[in-house]
Amino acid sequence: MIGRIIAALRAFLRRHPRLERQILALIAPIIPRLIPVINRLRGPDCEAWFARYQASTPEDDAAILRALANSSPASLVVVAPGALGAATRASLRDQIAISWRAVEAPDAAAALAVFKGGFVMLLDQGETLERHALAAFAIAARRNPSARVLYADEDLRDASGKRCAPWFKAAFDRLRLLQQASLGSAIAFDAALVREHGLLELRGHSLALAATNAAGEDAVHHVPSVLLHRSPDSAKAPWRTATDPQAVRSILAQDKLGARLSERTERPLHITWPLPAPAPLVSIIIPTRDRANLLGPVSAP
Repeated sequence: MIGRIIAALRAFLRRHPRLERQILALIAPIIPRLIPVINRLRGPDCEAWFARYQASTPEDDAAILRALANSSPASLVVVAPGALGAATRASLRDQIAISWRAVEAPDAAAALAVFKGGFVMLLDQGETLERHALAAFAIAARRNPSARVLYADEDLRDASGKRCAPWFKAAFDRLRLLQQASLGSAIAFDAALVREHGLLELRGHSLALAATNAAGEDAVHHVPSVLLHRSPDSAKAPWRTATDPQAVRSILAQDKLGARLSERTERPLHITWPLPAPAPLVSIIIPTRDRANLLGPVSAP
């Protein structure tokens, strides 16, 4: 409801640019206070969307069981020390059609040595899985036999337990991953890939970089469904704050393309790439019109 009202107001103001400028000038001082209020009002709509489109119905359960009737690979879930709390354990017990084993990080190497097939997930403190998460990864792996890294969408559970801040991810982009932790936490890694490259020693952004680099871009697949819920204590924008500059420098050094990571501390990370010879032509798109004060400076020689 709130979203439709805001969309209608925006459409009206686009037809009356002078009025739009006057209103924006008036409300500019209070915009920082309005944004949290609007986000709170949008919360129930977000929760309703999940209930309508993301809920796992009995029909969905039956379809999952049929899809995995002849092959139901196991999953190894590795959690940070002390992170296998009641909520995480309960979300694992509720998984459909997939057997799993949960171990804490110090015991993961021994468990992986005897683990046959399937995928490995790494969970941090307070993270929980949607009840069909492991099954969704297994079905995606069956549909994409060459897949070695699967990643899904995720969201945040606030302190009251409500789902919010959905993070719908794009198709895999290696350049984006170098600058942002763009795969997040909802990632399933092929167990053989983890074992062959000794990836259990890594976490977060550095793990995603090393795994996708070892697997190759064609072996990384997106599962378009919210399968993981971050804890209330997790970062609100992990793609921006959870980057690993040292891991990025290591990858750039391996590529030997002359790219270098900027020393500036802002996020996302900034990579400078050498220009090819001859230098390419560049097109500039300026998203405005009838604003000489903006167009003039950027188009001046």
